[in-house]
Amino acid sequence: MKKIIYSIVFSAAVILLALVSGCVDNLQPQIEPVENGTLSLTLTANKADATTKALAIEGNTIDATWANGESVDVYKGENKVGELIATDGFGTTTTTLSGTVDNTVQADDNLTLKFKSPNYNNQDGTLESIAANCDYATATVEVQSVDNNVVIPKTSSVSFTNQQAIVKFSLKYYYSQYSYESITPKRMIIKFGSNRVVFTLSNSFSPGDSFYAAIPGDSNKDITINAEYYSGDQPTYVYYYKKTGVTLANGSYYRLTVKMDKADLYTPLTFEAAEEGETRVRFTQGVDIDFGNKVEYNKNDGDWTTYASGTDIILAKGDIVSFRGGLDAYRYNTAEARPGSNFSCTKDCYLYGNLMSLVDSTGFANNTVLTGQCAFSQLFKGNTHIKNYPGSSYFKPITMPATTLTQECYYEMFSGCTGLTMMPTLKAKNMESRCYQGMFKECTSLTVTSMYSASTLAESCFEEMFKGCSKLDQSPNLAGSNVPLATRCYFGMFEDCTSLIGLPSNYLPRVSLKDANNEDAQYCYGKMYKGCTHLYNLESNMLPATTLSKACYYQMFMGCTSLTQKLNLPAGKTEGALAESCYKSMFQGCTNLSNVPDLPATSLAQSCYESMFEGCVYLYNAPALPAETLAQSCYERMFHGCTFLAASPVLSAPTLVSYCYSEMFEDCTNLSSITCLATYLDATSCTTNWVHNVKSNGTFIKSPNISEDTWKSGSFWSVSRIPATWTVTNYVTP
Repeated sequence: MKKIIYSIVFSAAVILLALVSGCVDNLQPQIEPVENGTLSLTLTANKADATTKALAIEGNTIDATWANGESVDVYKGENKVGELIATDGFGTTTTTLSGTVDNTVQADDNLTLKFKSPNYNNQDGTLESIAANCDYATATVEVQSVDNNVVIPKTSSVSFTNQQAIVKFSLKYYYSQYSYESITPKRMIIKFGSNRVVFTLSNSFSPGDSFYAAIPGDSNKDITINAEYYSGDQPTYVYYYKKTGVTLANGSYYRLTVKMDKADLYTPLTFEAAEEGETRVRFTQGVDIDFGNKVEYNKNDGDWTTYASGTDIILAKGDIVSFRGGLDAYRYNTAEARPGSNFSCTKDCYLYGNLMSLVDSTGFANNTVLTGQCAFSQLFKGNTHIKNYPGSSYFKPITMPATTLTQECYYEMFSGCTGLTMMPTLKAKNMESRCYQGMFKECTSLTVTSMYSASTLAESCFEEMFKGCSKLDQSPNLAGSNVPLATRCYFGMFEDCTSLIGLPSNYLPRVSLKDANNEDAQYCYGKMYKGCTHLYNLESNMLPATTLSKACYYQMFMGCTSLTQKLNLPAGKTEGALAESCYKSMFQGCTNLSNVPDLPATSLAQSCYESMFEGCVYLYNAPALPAETLAQSCYERMFHGCTFLAASPVLSAPTLVSYCYSEMFEDCTNLSSITCLATYLDATSCTTNWVHNVKSNGTFIKSPNISEDTWKSGSFWSVSRIPATWTVTNYVTP
């Protein structure tokens, strides 16, 4: 690693809230001549071993040293042209770099040397993790001449400039004017200018310890710090800090003591007018709901007044109105589609405060138990004007502290609230039927989620929870692998989340797809990631279940056009392992999927592989299909529209069943070889249109135990049996 010394001059006392700027003194690694006074470069790029990097604190400086095997990429403009390798000086501040360069390099070129791009979210508060994951520096080399394939630089020394600031944080929470406690959080969220850094601290820290963070530098920007404090593995307190006009210079080291504020449960549910002019806030009781004298409001912290349903509360910008109540539910039920009670605003409002104030007007700060079915169902549905308070999800947050839920308690609660960017932290661990169903559906601005890992699941508990949240790029935590599933528990949870790129951070593979009663958890993952067009960062062994449930993976990744990884699907090695529609349309429309999973099943189920790879246009090689006993619609439309597929797998089953191969290869326009050993072809629609619109010339390999005429009998045989222009041959056992 390049040598950087971060230095800072401190005043006699460290002042709370003050961000102290510093200066940086960069010691320059010398690039010594390799042969005949030259610097060599290479096109082959090998990443440095992150575990070899090191940073050390020495007084008020942080030193970085070179390690054996360190590498530097070389760029000419935007094009990478080679690599430099550290050859000596390991453990010191200076090294000799050598390598080779391609022949595009000419005299007077300016070459840029770069260390790898950093991953700021992979640091853990230690200098070691910063060195391993956040190291990023650049330097410039001017080419004097190229002589006999040797590049001669104008100078034999080069100066690296670090591209981030390193900050040592000491966080303090003042619970009285003069008394405070030092905070060592579990998780840090730092927003500085346009950069957002999120990381979890190492377990090596003790309470009150200071810690380090690498942050991309900027000048005169706002900084927001959210520090999550955990008890065990769950967040219990969240602290917040914000300051404007902050400068953190690249290459500098800072020591900051920050006075944090604590999120508050004692604020009732509140609307704050965010726009100039008149804003009207209205609360309308749902069908078969009677507010009576149990709902109250106050304006601008005035006296509490009984609220009559449908009354407009008029606010100017900055005015607030708060609500509290004594009803246990604000919707009668969802069975008969009765609309629930609903808040509306005529202009943008910040929404914050404790939702429990609606069910417990005086003790809401300590109340975590819901008792009424459909308690807050549809409460803000379609309200496009509610927004999170600017800055942080933990400062004036929407607070939902309930840990005991009821059926459908939050059903469609924020559905269509397009102004929300951050969801409230959901602390409940034990789910109830449909409790979160559609809760944030079509919240198209939502980007931040926070949810405790569930200890129990229930039918449809997360169904369509984030469907259509097109800006959501990270998933909240899900239940652990030891928690039994439930029917439709994750059905459509992230459907059409077009910015989502990967799995939850706590994702653990599940071997069992059973519910708490050891019954099949049907449709448990159905449509879970359907339409997530940016999803690609998956684990190959994420689906290790060997015995499946009905429609368990139905349309799970349908339309995930960025998906390229091969997923291992081991189910099917034992009798009865597959289930009806278990893989139906699982990868349909995954247009970039070329590496398909192995499918070892020899015992099939109805529609088990139906449309599984339909529309996977870059699928070149089909997986082997070893089953010799088929089931209704088992392979129906399985490869429909796979335009790059050239040859079918060997279809070994001697007896066809209804719809088993129906439209199986339809519109596979490059398909020129099919091997099918069937001898019984009379099942209903077993091969209907299965070769419609395949390549005009090809070879059909059949069993020698059935005649070509039998294959070509019946109406429309050229699209439903064998293409008319294809050559027919007999199968020869290998």
